[in-house]
Amino acid sequence: MYMQLRRCFFAVSFLIGCMPFVKAQTTSTPQYIAMYKDIAIDEMKRSGIPASITLAQGVLETQSGNSWLVQNSNNHFGIKCKNNWTGQTVNYDDDARQECFRKYNTAADSYKDHSDFLKNNPRYSFLFQFQMEDYKSWAYGLKQAGYATSKTYPQQLIKVIEDYNLQQYTMEGEGRIARSTPSTITNTKPSTTTTGKGNTAAAADKPIPSGVFEINGRKVLYAEAGTALIQVADEKDIKLRNLVKYNDLANDDPLPKSNYIFLEKKGKTGKNDFHVVKQGETMYDISQAEGIQLRWLRRRNRMKEGEEPAAGQRLALQGYASTKPDLAKIPPPEDPTEGDLNPKQIVDDVKTEMERQQQLAQQQQAQQQQAQSQPQVNKLPDGMVDDLKKIGDVTPAGTSTTAAKPATSATKPAYNPAPATSAPVVNASASVGTSAQPVATTPAATAPSQPIATTPAQPAASKPVATTPATPAQTPATQTSTPAAQTSAPVAPAPVAPTPVTSTPTPSPAQPTASTPGPQQPPPSTTPGGLPEGTIQVGNLLYHDVTSKETLYGISKRYNITVEQLREWNQLEAYDIKIGQRLLVGKAQQ
Repeated sequence: MYMQLRRCFFAVSFLIGCMPFVKAQTTSTPQYIAMYKDIAIDEMKRSGIPASITLAQGVLETQSGNSWLVQNSNNHFGIKCKNNWTGQTVNYDDDARQECFRKYNTAADSYKDHSDFLKNNPRYSFLFQFQMEDYKSWAYGLKQAGYATSKTYPQQLIKVIEDYNLQQYTMEGEGRIARSTPSTITNTKPSTTTTGKGNTAAAADKPIPSGVFEINGRKVLYAEAGTALIQVADEKDIKLRNLVKYNDLANDDPLPKSNYIFLEKKGKTGKNDFHVVKQGETMYDISQAEGIQLRWLRRRNRMKEGEEPAAGQRLALQGYASTKPDLAKIPPPEDPTEGDLNPKQIVDDVKTEMERQQQLAQQQQAQQQQAQSQPQVNKLPDGMVDDLKKIGDVTPAGTSTTAAKPATSATKPAYNPAPATSAPVVNASASVGTSAQPVATTPAATAPSQPIATTPAQPAASKPVATTPATPAQTPATQTSTPAAQTSAPVAPAPVAPTPVTSTPTPSPAQPTASTPGPQQPPPSTTPGGLPEGTIQVGNLLYHDVTSKETLYGISKRYNITVEQLREWNQLEAYDIKIGQRLLVGKAQQ
């Protein structure tokens, strides 16, 4: 007797504990809409909020009236307490644990508070500028105003409105169409039933069971499109990642279409022997309908990832098919497994991209090297252009500036750069701005075996020089001197190589020329054009390649220019130069 009473007590306790759970799973989406559409229409007339938006929000927030929050607080819209709420409250895990939510006595109170919440909150004031038929603007506006945290909240609202034709209730509220009755609401869920050892066939007259039921011995429930998996996981106390894995989903996004949601791992075999593929049915749909893991369904039928069977084919649910079924020509786009990662293709794509990047890098490097190997010979630095304009025509040393006037007359000032090496001069200051100064000369008799090699810059006929008869002690053919009567003025230095010229000395009888006996100095090293050795001429520009132990100072003295001009013409920031570096040193004489 005691044992019987004890068993009865446990049975009653179990039934009492399961009553809230059973109650929470007894409402479908069409039933929820039929129950609360009249309240939504009345609130639309009172507040101006479209009935379609109100009903869609109620469906999403309450999971069609089955969530814990609506069952325990009549809160159909997930409105939290806030500071201005003085009514009853309940605690519920939402964005954070145990958040405070408003509690209502009836569903109508919740709908009314929802309308007042939107109407009186300045954040939502812009929504009332939209037409009530424009449910899409209302949906996106609610997200913009911060009503929900879900990124896809507008899309979920729009889908519910369009799937269940909630727009008709907005039109009823406006009086455009007659008010409907609950009998016009039909269940739009697909329904299935099993027939013996064969297929799962459609049976529209038998609806899908409400709440939690079993497929292939596994617990499952039916969820509408747009259902948030995180809410299901929270309601059923299942980890979200496990729920995603149980249902062969790629992520935890809201369901793209109505389907079964397994609460535990599916089997490797099906309850039936085979499944006949219906029109538009995918491998994923079959795996959910039969409660078999998607990878095992593919393996048993010799199918690869991304392949879909043609309608009418028999798929093996137990054992293995002898041949692969006929495949559909175009895989249905709604298959969530379509587009799975292909590691081999990814590796090939990465290799191809790396090779392309290496080729581009090599091409760029080759272009840079080619640009560095080709000096810019046609572009003068900005500073050099001004210097060349100031210099004007440059006359080589030892030549006259005019052919018609005598050497003693005033001539146009010309710049006469001195050669790199020359014989000693007694009076160095007399080289510019004076006339008839004694110049040290070396008689030819002192070094008969070492004639001085000279290279005239121009033919003697083109530049005649005023001369006087030579004395018996001097040999015009072998003596080199500076014309005493020539006058010159200091001019800005020009990058022109000096050219020694052989001329007849013109000593005055009253001013004898002083001679200095001694060894003859070596002549300057020049090119046939009168330029210093090592000078490179490109067009009308002169360049010099730096050799070992050369400095800017030495090069500037060699070409009779300043160091600052060298730096400015060649855009040198410092005084350092490198061996092999090509420097612009002047402009060739025209």
